[in-house]
Amino acid sequence: GASRCSLAAPRLTWAIRALFSIRKNSISVERRLPASLAVVSTSGRAPMAQSLVVDTLADESDGDYSSGNFSLREALGLANGFLGADTITFDAALDGGTINLSQFLGRLEIDDNLTIDAVSLAAGLTIDAGDGADNLPNTGDGFIRFINIDDSNNGNLLDVELIGLPITGGDSMGRGGALFSPENLTLTSTTISGNSAGDRGGGLLVVALA
Repeated sequence: GASRCSLAAPRLTWAIRALFSIRKNSISVERRLPASLAVVSTSGRAPMAQSLVVDTLADESDGDYSSGNFSLREALGLANGFLGADTITFDAALDGGTINLSQFLGRLEIDDNLTIDAVSLAAGLTIDAGDGADNLPNTGDGFIRFINIDDSNNGNLLDVELIGLPITGGDSMGRGGALFSPENLTLTSTTISGNSAGDRGGGLLVVALA
């Protein structure tokens, strides 16, 4: 059966099996937005929650969301601007691949309710920060937590779930080698390994905010 541990305020849940999956209807949209993206907007408000499908291993943010060019970083940028809980999944062509994060583009930011789900990929998909600029572990020259889950609102706790995503290569001289979260975070079938931090939270730093 599934085993899990939890911390309250914020809550961290670690589960062995996928808890759920979310699928939503989608329509094609204009310009260079991904075909899976259905944009529903009203005047003065961001589009509603979306289901986004990443279809490249490249770490890029060039505004080209056409087929084969929609990156995880770009999907996160769009998801952060949508109202509601979004879902990011991955094209089958990425099965067994690795997203090598660029030091020049900075860390991955999550500041809205979100599920990132790679469970449909039989061989998985790895996010690798590359052990910093020198590609060597434990030298402290990488991102300070390369996945940052925080909306900077102490009065609101986000619900974020990562499913089926090995996370590695964090090499920070500060706190949180790979992942930082003061939010409600669920990790399902997710391995955090091969990360280091000079202070605390070599792999994962969860902060409880009063």
